[in-house]
Amino acid sequence: MDGEKPRKRGGRPPLLPSERKTTTRTFRIRPDLDTELVAAAEAGGRSISEEIERRLDATLRSMSLYDAVFSSALGQEMAAMAQTVRGIEKVTGKSPVVDAFTAVAIRAALRRMLDDIFFRTAPISAAGMPDSERARAEQFGQLIVRAVNPFAASEAVDMDVVEELRKIDEARQSAVSKDR
Repeated sequence: MDGEKPRKRGGRPPLLPSERKTTTRTFRIRPDLDTELVAAAEAGGRSISEEIERRLDATLRSMSLYDAVFSSALGQEMAAMAQTVRGIEKVTGKSPVVDAFTAVAIRAALRRMLDDIFFRTAPISAAGMPDSERARAEQFGQLIVRAVNPFAASEAVDMDVVEELRKIDEARQSAVSKDR
């Protein structure tokens, strides 16, 4: 034993921490969740590791989007609308995508909330709105739909859209401040 050389490890030598492109994490997962994860990875043609990373990335990006949207001037009202939709879905036990009653109830509730927010609490009218402001408002609405629509073609949140939303909201708030 004294004259033996230490055995060499097989494979390539480990990289220095500064040279690594990824970090390894180890965690436990419930069997049912693991089954779903494996199925999703196979369906997407990804490894399980790639699937986990893709989903974590999407979750963290959607949190950034949530912060950007709900910290805006109308953020509290938007959060209340989302809560209303969830409440109606919970009471009916159905999605508005597959149930006409649920869809009509949600539409009616949101219309009422929008009327309360914009037309009963503030004396505003879109009729006198300058064309440039109307165009910015329409662009803002379209960007929101593109960014948060769960049925949109893109699975990832476009951070450029989030930044554009911030710029539009800042410009709107600046214009409102100048008018006062």
